[in-house]
Amino acid sequence: MWRAARLAFNFLLPAVVFTAAILILILLMNPSVTVSGAKLPFIFLDLFLFYGPLSFAAMAIIFAIVQFFSERRYPIGIVNPPTPTYILFFTILIVSVVLYANYDYYGEFFAASTRSKFFITLMLNFLLVVLGLVFLFSRRSRQVWLQALFLVVLAGSGFIAGRTILLVSPATTEIKHPSRFPPPALDTPRKIRIVIMDGLSLNLLFDLGGEQKLLNFNWIMENGGHGRISTFKPNQELALVNTLLSGYTPAEYGTHSEYKYRFRAAGEFDIFPRYIFFRLSSHLGLVSFYKQTAPAFNDQLQGHYLASGQETFRMLRPDPPPTYAPRNLERNGAFIQFFSDALKKKDPKLEILKKAFFYDDYVKKLIPEVKASTGSRIGYALVSLEGLKTITNYFLQYSRPDLYGNLDEEEIQRYGSLVEKYYDYYDSIVGNLISTTGDDEMLVIMSFYEFEPLPVWRRALVKYFGRKDVFVYKPLNALGTILVYEKAALKKGYDLNTVSVYDLFPTLLYYAGFPLPKKLKGEVVKDMFNDYFLANNPVYFQID
Repeated sequence: MWRAARLAFNFLLPAVVFTAAILILILLMNPSVTVSGAKLPFIFLDLFLFYGPLSFAAMAIIFAIVQFFSERRYPIGIVNPPTPTYILFFTILIVSVVLYANYDYYGEFFAASTRSKFFITLMLNFLLVVLGLVFLFSRRSRQVWLQALFLVVLAGSGFIAGRTILLVSPATTEIKHPSRFPPPALDTPRKIRIVIMDGLSLNLLFDLGGEQKLLNFNWIMENGGHGRISTFKPNQELALVNTLLSGYTPAEYGTHSEYKYRFRAAGEFDIFPRYIFFRLSSHLGLVSFYKQTAPAFNDQLQGHYLASGQETFRMLRPDPPPTYAPRNLERNGAFIQFFSDALKKKDPKLEILKKAFFYDDYVKKLIPEVKASTGSRIGYALVSLEGLKTITNYFLQYSRPDLYGNLDEEEIQRYGSLVEKYYDYYDSIVGNLISTTGDDEMLVIMSFYEFEPLPVWRRALVKYFGRKDVFVYKPLNALGTILVYEKAALKKGYDLNTVSVYDLFPTLLYYAGFPLPKKLKGEVVKDMFNDYFLANNPVYFQID
């Protein structure tokens, strides 16, 4: 009985330590979230209700396996033998790996102050690991005082890490008010239209663009510029859009994802820890995950245009979103042109197609013309079409069955042409954009990433533990696609190769005629502009 009680204590103690480490990790990764000291115990309790049983069970299973294969019955103690130190050392090893893995994954999102906190926390864990190793290889007579030292350092490390995180508040970049933006170097800034088509693949444009197909995409590539976009890790869409529109690094703003989570007793958090099954805690009702319907965008481009007296238009997430009306598709000429076969079929997958098209068609009709001949005062427009992302995610494998292994032949016949037809639909949108692009106006069509086939091992995991029809994913280092067109300023057919996402904001700001901030990470992509434009439009910087 006493042995069982001692075992329970030794398995419970690391569960408490591991839960406390996860709480510290969450606070580390969300420096812009203010949590009062009174709420910390409640957050800890929510985490412990999930990780406590998991940690307890994991330690019990590992102990049973080790004892079974060693073919001996280990004595269990608290001070002598120092069983807690053995188990806590193993726990600290796991905590150190989790901390470093999350630091490496989210590294681009952390400001210098947060990085320093991570460094302090990791160094404290490293000290504990070293002490644990000394303890493991010491004589039994020395282990008693080494255990005491280890536990004191563990308690002190937790106190120092918690105090460091809670007391130091990070500096975030100020979002400028439009009245504070400097005026353009021109009487009237040049106009810009940006259309985001996430999922757009330059590889597929080259593959599908032959044989007199995708004529408008091909026309832009021949008369403007095209290339790829390198981004950062993790490539979360809200963070990418904010960097495009502000030039800031993700570390310079506090919100990075449209997906948020909250505990029962605390406010809204932005970044969640990875590699520890954190999202599964929602099944117990301890943590709720949700997507913001109208996330905040740090649109410095829009601010410059507004401050110069120009009108702007931006639709990244319609609020409220359009209400799906399937009967409207029966009277939609574009849907009949490209997807008439899907009209009368009742197929759950074809419903995905219909909803994606309905959303895109709604947004497409709202894209404004900005050329001066129409009398428009809009100088800047930004819209996002999301249908291709959905279509690629669900149907790309059927258009490239040789890359995805065994697929049902009937499904290949039924869905194999949908991706190509959706590109044809987007090509028609691009044609309309080209025809409505006026003088002194730049058209930018871009995607922050493209999908790639799932590796075999991940496909097997997804098949048995997730959605069975997932065949593609968005790699963390995925390259995006960019197409640019301007009647007089660009080199025709210029291959941009790979440009950084940080270079897009200063390049667009330069083209429009605004002075550039001095502390931007990116640079103007001068190579895409012709010599005449560069000679007549020097780069101006803002005066402090």
